[in-house]
Amino acid sequence: MQRQQISSWALFLAIAIAGGFQAPVEATPVPASSDSNAETVAWSLSPEHESAVVTLHGAGGKGTGSIIKASGVVLTSAHIITDAHGKKVSVVMKDGTQYPGKVIATDKKRDLALVKILARKTFATLPLADSNSLDQGETVYALADPFASLEDFTTGKLRNIKESQNLYTDIVLSPGDSGGPLLNSQGEIIGVNRATLSLQSSHQKTTLGLATHIAVVYQFLQQAQSQSNTQRQENTTANSVNLGITVAPDTLEIIKIEPNSLADQWGLQPGDQLVAYNYRHLDSLEPLKEFLATNPSEVLLFLRRNDYLVRVRRKL
Repeated sequence: MQRQQISSWALFLAIAIAGGFQAPVEATPVPASSDSNAETVAWSLSPEHESAVVTLHGAGGKGTGSIIKASGVVLTSAHIITDAHGKKVSVVMKDGTQYPGKVIATDKKRDLALVKILARKTFATLPLADSNSLDQGETVYALADPFASLEDFTTGKLRNIKESQNLYTDIVLSPGDSGGPLLNSQGEIIGVNRATLSLQSSHQKTTLGLATHIAVVYQFLQQAQSQSNTQRQENTTANSVNLGITVAPDTLEIIKIEPNSLADQWGLQPGDQLVAYNYRHLDSLEPLKEFLATNPSEVLLFLRRNDYLVRVRRKL
């Protein structure tokens, strides 16, 4: 394919979002052994890393995502989970295991979103590339359902880098690929696959894959972190109403205990992780606070302290 400047093309068809796009040319997975660069990626992506690519089922349909934090934070496209901010989505792992997920950040303009897997475990992750490391013409790779394996993935060339906003490749995305990672030869995420473009000049028609530049991803993550910190500060008072504690919302690890509070009287300590009460698993403080509001005679807490599960039974 001859290199063409994007500005010389006239837009022939509107952007076809990959979640519902019927590709004019079927994307064919390329065996890693057929390309030396592909072999490099295969070595970079261990079986643990390939499990970091997940399938998402949201309000916008089926798509793909990449786990970028071991706590279970998934990077994907916003159009997959349309109007689902704060709501639950389904996250399916490569081995078929399914977890509920909660949308924790969205940016429709950038077409990016973050989903938190609601499970208390450590997940494999994909690394993010340096935003200044991209080279036009380099070999790139798209991992997505059902191609997220060491043997099969879609490969192509990075054809154009436009104003640090969009990346254009010659990879034709298939339905469900949207939101998945675009990788370099080191197995690092350089972009988030968004859509397929059909473009035509006076001489020929071509199809390009569109991805969001990793620099834009970093901007989005910084914005999401800032909003999360603000929300956490606003929730501190609410989290301290009954127990007198401040906890990390994702892990329920106790960060601070108010002197002479209920938690202080119970002997809870900073660093303790709340696990359950009365044999009921805790995903947030709300169920425990609601239980305490009923004026019970006693409560049985289960918490993790220094890698040990501790039971705390207290009269109220």
